[in-house]
Amino acid sequence: MDTALEMQRIEKYLEKIPNLDTETVILCLRLYHLTRDILDNIERYFERSGFSRSRFDILRTLFHHPDHVQTPAELASEVGLTRASMTSNLDHLEDQGLVRRRPHPSDRRSISIFLTEKGQEFMAEELPKQYQQSTLIFSPLTQDERSMLLTLYNKVALGTKKALANPPETADCRSRSKESEKEEQ
Repeated sequence: MDTALEMQRIEKYLEKIPNLDTETVILCLRLYHLTRDILDNIERYFERSGFSRSRFDILRTLFHHPDHVQTPAELASEVGLTRASMTSNLDHLEDQGLVRRRPHPSDRRSISIFLTEKGQEFMAEELPKQYQQSTLIFSPLTQDERSMLLTLYNKVALGTKKALANPPETADCRSRSKESEKEEQ
């Protein structure tokens, strides 16, 4: 899709909404598109290496953890996966010998996920490559621009937390469609 054309259509629509800071909405949408492009770039990198971003995120999280061990629930929370998706990804990583499940040392009801020696070696080799790929994305920026961007990012992150804590009321499409069905009968 042509992003410029899409943005023109959205801007035209936004003009019709009273008391709306359209510039901020456009900025938010542009950041959304940029985020999508960055994630697409990362996904292509992982596809070339035969990995999914989720599996790599799991390995990276374990690699950077002091003991290279976490519970599935901790991993799911940090990586942003559902528990069911985490289980599927851990099955795959375990089949490759990169992680191992073991009983939790202090909670008999739980298990711990360990990064194996093979997993540690894999990440020690792959992480620098992935981080190098990440630097390419921001290579057009000067050091001062990157510092400013990080400062602005932190401010927007605070705004995001506030927005998530106070979501606007939204229309419930399900109840509207049920009402429409009743009216049509």
